Amino acid sequence: MSKEIRFNAFAMNCVGHMAPGLWLALIEKIWVQRRFSIVLVTHDVEEAVALADRVLVMEHGQFVFEQEIPLARPRARTSPLLVELKDKILRRVMRS
Repeated sequence: MSKEIRFNAFAMNCVGHMAPGLWLALIEKIWVQRRFSIVLVTHDVEEAVALADRVLVMEHGQFVFEQEIPLARPRARTSPLLVELKDKILRRVMRS
């Protein structure tokens, strides 16, 4: 039987705004330990690339762009590939 991990969305949102680095570290640490699936919705492209295995861009209720994130964990924010992927996704978002 699988274990569920539930987050209080309001509490996580507060932590994310007060200490974004803490939020990212917490999610990544739990993921490394438990290997669970999660759907995160964010407007922060760097956060998405740092946490996700796949980033989807949605416009008017439709997915219009998908980018796999082939980076090992933990992810260094200064990694050239992370920066390149973030820039690619931002360029697509800004086209909208």
